[in-house]
Amino acid sequence: MAKVHSAMSIEATQEIFHVDAALVHENFIGKDELLEQLNEASVAAINSMLRFRQHYFFGQKFKITHITDSFMHYSNDEQEHADWLANRMVQLGGTPDFSLSSIMNTTNQTYAADDSLFEMLTENLVASRATVTNYRDLIKYHCKEDPATSVILNIILLDKEKHAEALEKFIESVSTQH
Repeated sequence: MAKVHSAMSIEATQEIFHVDAALVHENFIGKDELLEQLNEASVAAINSMLRFRQHYFFGQKFKITHITDSFMHYSNDEQEHADWLANRMVQLGGTPDFSLSSIMNTTNQTYAADDSLFEMLTENLVASRATVTNYRDLIKYHCKEDPATSVILNIILLDKEKHAEALEKFIESVSTQH
């Protein structure tokens, strides 16, 4: 399988996996449900982007740049994921919802206080693990009906799994320092 980097465009990744982005199943069963789930995933990515970005700035005081720089990198990945999902929703005839009220209404998220890098890492790991589970479920449920969306979700899932693995290692390194 070809190596996929998150900085690649969706078009490039679809080309690698030989998926036609224009292929839209107009009447596949579950299309409305898929659009709703993609919108929820996009909003979750935006919330993750904001959380990682806030932790990047909060974490500056700890002067552990390899960790805080990772927060910014993950934040940028999350923005990219939200964009990919929004693009796919449009291709399927849906409308992504980026309104602040929708984002605020779909999250019960509060961010860790800025007094503990360990808390920030743990919060990000818990959120990352939850989204890994959500993406696996989405892929399992929709992969046969919509292979193009499945490709996008699998690429995002790979990024999410890498984030979770790195966060676990960061937690180990921070907890052994104290």
